[in-house]
Amino acid sequence: MKLNIQIGQEPENEVILDKGDVFFQGKKIELDIWAKGKQGFHVLKDGKSYQVEVRTGENQNLELGINGEFFPIRIKDSLQILLDNLGMSETKVSTIQQIKAPMPGMILKVMVDNGASVKAGEPLLILEAMKMENIIKASSAGFIQDILIKPGQKVEKGQSLVTLG
Repeated sequence: MKLNIQIGQEPENEVILDKGDVFFQGKKIELDIWAKGKQGFHVLKDGKSYQVEVRTGENQNLELGINGEFFPIRIKDSLQILLDNLGMSETKVSTIQQIKAPMPGMILKVMVDNGASVKAGEPLLILEAMKMENIIKASSAGFIQDILIKPGQKVEKGQSLVTLG
């Protein structure tokens, strides 16, 4: 089994464990490792001793401690690596959503600006239809990518009003 372990935020700090071998920055490294309890290890590399510990940090993220200094880590198995290589990783997916007019009417007021951050349920605009004012709200959290209408404009049912990214 192959595991990739990203230490900290820098991509070059990736450790690969592959069938008992350890690679760092593409080079195989020799380590002597002894288990020390359930989460701790004693590691010997080039005559230097290191105390290594894995623990759960903030938001249940993993942290790797080396001689008492802790770094956030991400661990990817073979399946996650394959999904990343195919461009299907969760972090690479972005959603763009068109907010559309639910009925024909006239735009009375636009309550947001391009680039604004919005929360789910936050009012975006007011659409007058059949002498009633309808508040059109954000269906999910995101940011306003594009406002496609302006006050006083007539719109048709299904017409795109706002692009939410």
